[in-house]
Amino acid sequence: MKNSPLGELLLSTGHVTAEQLEVALHTQKARPGYLGEILVGLDFVTADEIAHAVATQHKLPYVDLCIAVPQKKALEALPKDIALDNGVLPLRIKRGVLTVVTHDPAAAELASMLRDLCGLEISFAISDKALIAQSIELYYFELENPIENRIATLVDEAANERDIDIEAFLDLLIQNAVKDRATDIHIRPQALSSHVFYRVDGVLHHYFSFPSRIHRNVISRVKVLSEMDITRQRIPQDGGFAFNYLRTAYDIRVAIVPTSFGENMVLRILPKTEALHRLERLGFEAAQVAVLERCLRKQSGIILTVGPSGSGKTTTLYSTLRRTNILQRNVVTVEDPIEYQLSLVQQTNVNESAGYTFAESLQHLVRQDADIILIGEVRNQETALAVARSALSGHLILSTMTANDAQGAVARLMDFGIKSYMLSATLLAVLYQRLVRRLCDNCKRPVSLPRAQLSEYGLGAAEGAAETVTVYEAVGCEHCRRSGYRGRVAVAELLEIGEDIRELLDKGRIALETGELLRRQGAATIREDAGAKLLQGITSLEEIRRVFA
Repeated sequence: MKNSPLGELLLSTGHVTAEQLEVALHTQKARPGYLGEILVGLDFVTADEIAHAVATQHKLPYVDLCIAVPQKKALEALPKDIALDNGVLPLRIKRGVLTVVTHDPAAAELASMLRDLCGLEISFAISDKALIAQSIELYYFELENPIENRIATLVDEAANERDIDIEAFLDLLIQNAVKDRATDIHIRPQALSSHVFYRVDGVLHHYFSFPSRIHRNVISRVKVLSEMDITRQRIPQDGGFAFNYLRTAYDIRVAIVPTSFGENMVLRILPKTEALHRLERLGFEAAQVAVLERCLRKQSGIILTVGPSGSGKTTTLYSTLRRTNILQRNVVTVEDPIEYQLSLVQQTNVNESAGYTFAESLQHLVRQDADIILIGEVRNQETALAVARSALSGHLILSTMTANDAQGAVARLMDFGIKSYMLSATLLAVLYQRLVRRLCDNCKRPVSLPRAQLSEYGLGAAEGAAETVTVYEAVGCEHCRRSGYRGRVAVAELLEIGEDIRELLDKGRIALETGELLRRQGAATIREDAGAKLLQGITSLEEIRRVFA
């Protein structure tokens, strides 16, 4: 593929439509700027998708910097100021070749300049421009100022009865959590000391212990930042504060509860700007995406995404919404809170203390000439009935619900009082998902397992098949903090509500198990989807068993 202007490139790869490109060009006239940045700002394409298209055009590998970690020796081979000035991140050195991540491999003289500077041959890989800049700041900062060493120094000083800077200590704990992609920080008081845990890729890991005598000071610092009452220590308190690190803004949500050893605190870390991804990148198979797109073309009905808390339902909901033609359909949302800002979508936040609930909001949104309505979550009977009525009145509804499979979601809707005939008339599809950790590509190793161990994941004995199957297991290295995993991916099952299931719903219940219904449709169960990802080397049998235990 020859080098093409960005607009033509994205059209040719199918990342944008001609209509979207035309709107972006109109926007560029009204507010001059780079076309790529305007397309991203309009949510027609993500920066990650642009990077993929550039990689394809130049026949270069794409690198996901949310997963890949630069080698220390690679960072040391290129000065930080050169990396920043040229927007390049040194990734690894192998057989005398330095792989450099860039967003623009066509930059004149870049390869020869880097070769002369480093004394190494240069190969390029492609990634998102903003993510490269953020990674340069993060990894060079860590190279020059190892955060964990600074935390250890403060802990040692506190253990030796010396006063420490509590504000700096708390900042370092949060910075380190951001560096290691933690979603939550747990600070737990115990009899001998207090402990710091990070939740990384859905699993808690113990990171630090510090003297109990400074525990109350740490809690007080957070209470001040969160505008809580520092004098009240025997009741739960919730709050939050803003945090900035390496040019990135975060919302920190705080929950404090009293325990027998003192106040226990959990900090949830939420980036203020979170990039959305294609459904395929989240882990969904092409057949599942095709079913979702078919349902999204419907004028009315309900598409539900279900799963336990923390299973990525909201991310999937928004990524599904990106598959719709927002230029031709009016999309409105009601959320608690708004987690992703979407261009050309009218987003509203519930305010239950003022009586503005999900159900109340639906009554107003249907008068906004809405074609598609996104409801953050179906939590109660009032919201469930409002969702069903809105779908019956000609709106396409996308929402989430806590349930353990598609059948459980249907049963819960019936428990909320939705009549079977209403479900039969409105329900289009139920997507049930979980998240499994992704094996670290740097250290995973192959292992042969008997097929008999894998029968429940669709990999059991079959005529003509070998008795063993090669999969991968976790090992652990410096890139994944010895866990063997880095990042997560969705495993899912998608039940499309066809005429056969509508007949069952009309009778008041689904008489068959979800697995049987999926097999009738030729679709994979969630365990079979997990088995496919096991066979592809994406995750391990140990991880699948942990998630489905």
